[in-house]
Amino acid sequence: MTTTHVFPIPESKEHALVDGLRGKKSWAERELLVDYRPYAARVLCRMLGPRSDLDDLVHDVFVRALECIERLEPGQSIAGWLGAIAVFIAREDIRRHKRRRWLSFFSFDALPERESVEASPEISRALSAVYEALDTLEPDERIVFSLRHLDERKLEEIADLVECSLATVKRRLARADTAFAERAANDLWLADWLAEGHL
Repeated sequence: MTTTHVFPIPESKEHALVDGLRGKKSWAERELLVDYRPYAARVLCRMLGPRSDLDDLVHDVFVRALECIERLEPGQSIAGWLGAIAVFIAREDIRRHKRRRWLSFFSFDALPERESVEASPEISRALSAVYEALDTLEPDERIVFSLRHLDERKLEEIADLVECSLATVKRRLARADTAFAERAANDLWLADWLAEGHL
């Protein structure tokens, strides 16, 4: 999949939007949501998979963003700032689901299924296999894996989004790649996904 990570918002508009957000202007808050909602939704969906509660998580990203607008540093892009917040929200969500699964006595098959996307049965099954495998990874490893292989981001960009060093990103990604490949060895759908060059 090909993605574009430079958000197509003119620089002059972005500066005005940042000023408006810092000034708590309602028009700026509306424009932030309209202009950047698809971007935030895509980043979350890459990390978490198709979810019935995706809109709620996107809402959480923008609530958090408006609460900490003062942390948007001069020269930092709005997309990069929102992306980092989306990573934070995704990490919280992954950890919450892991705790819930650990505390429950349900088998994995008894857990609620994700909302499926409109796709062929083969694509839907492969997508399901990918995210079932990702569910077994540690949250930080899952995030860098998803950003690298599903959102096709550069390692330096991932380091900015997850707010850690490039060396740490590389270590997490190496562990995630190994764990994913081991799982794929016993899963036909994942093996096909890897054979298509996704990893």
